Amino acid sequence: MSRRARIAFLCVVTCAALAQSHPPKGVVWKPQPIIYSRSLPDATVPKEMVGRLQVSNLDIVLEHTEIKDAQARFGGTLGAEGDAGDSLEWLCLRGADPTGQWVLWLESGEIDGGSIGSFQWRRVTPRTTFDNRCAALSPAGSAVKLPIALRLGIPETEVLRVLGKPTTRRGGTLLFVHEHQEVIKGEPFAALNTTTVLLRDGRAWAIEIGTSTPS
Repeated sequence: MSRRARIAFLCVVTCAALAQSHPPKGVVWKPQPIIYSRSLPDATVPKEMVGRLQVSNLDIVLEHTEIKDAQARFGGTLGAEGDAGDSLEWLCLRGADPTGQWVLWLESGEIDGGSIGSFQWRRVTPRTTFDNRCAALSPAGSAVKLPIALRLGIPETEVLRVLGKPTTRRGGTLLFVHEHQEVIKGEPFAALNTTTVLLRDGRAWAIEIGTSTPS
């Protein structure tokens, strides 16, 4: 994969988009960046980590489930900003578990063609205020499940047990990068899968997953 393609992919996964209209300061609406770097390190993780998730019993397969289908299921308003390779569309969902409130952003960049290519699941404080464009999930079904034992609130030791050694670490931010080659119509392509975990007080505060595979 070219350096330009790597940068474009990472920006889709980790760069915050500007809201169409800015909500008051401190109000949750647009995705918040975990990593500000615009370069992706060489992959070190030997196998794909996460390519799907379940939200309130809806199975979402990254790069296959359309973001508009998720909106039809959960409601809310699609946010969008940017042009061409820098464009990002997102659906903001909010819910809670016994530990507290969280927000989930389902994201679709230009390279995803309308499908959900990445997501971020983040814990928020009890005093957090949500923009009314961020859909509230039903308390009875407010749950996010990943196919591996990774979830908000687990200690760093458990994160490392599940994912192994991170590709890179900066303070409390762990980045795991997987890459493998695929051949489509005789042409080689690089398929990427990244997982970013933000730690706070030694526990997972935010989890961000992104994929990029040839189509």
